Amino acid sequence: MNPDVGVVPLLPEEDKGHYSARSFIQPDKITLHVEPGETKSAEMTVVIPSDVGDGGRYAILRFSTVPPEEGTVKVVSAIVLPVMFTIKGSPLTHTGKITGVTAGQVVSGQPVEIFTTFQNTGNHHFKVKGEVTVSDAKKVLDTIDIPLTSNVIPSMFMQLKAAFTPKERWLPGFTRSNQR
Repeated sequence: MNPDVGVVPLLPEEDKGHYSARSFIQPDKITLHVEPGETKSAEMTVVIPSDVGDGGRYAILRFSTVPPEEGTVKVVSAIVLPVMFTIKGSPLTHTGKITGVTAGQVVSGQPVEIFTTFQNTGNHHFKVKGEVTVSDAKKVLDTIDIPLTSNVIPSMFMQLKAAFTPKERWLPGFTRSNQR
């Protein structure tokens, strides 16, 4: 999971995470030829080891076209399908922490982007919703809701974005360090 992009497929040698389910899934076919308008199916066998542990396990199924052998321009289309397993009967821990808050450049008359980096420290995926409070030394200037995110998988980070538009002119001396 990439904080800026979301879910990104990894090569097998890069997928070493404790929560990976890659080794649990075996497709019956690696390659499947489908003509336009045609429908074909493939099956996946999932075997979850008895010592799997608690929480959730995660994988990505990637389906893509094969580039043509001829021609100077080659186009490949792909679909990425996240797969999430919850280990039945296991305790689920939904915890997280904010690992950083930064603000974009302050430009007169423009919204200020505020980025909050959140890490799932539990053992199961969940969605995050929050708010950012912007204040100066004397009062709260605004509270901005952060909409519900897609699932954040265990140990991964997600970047949450809010935009602050001042409702009044800032007094001299207001800096990004005044934001909470």
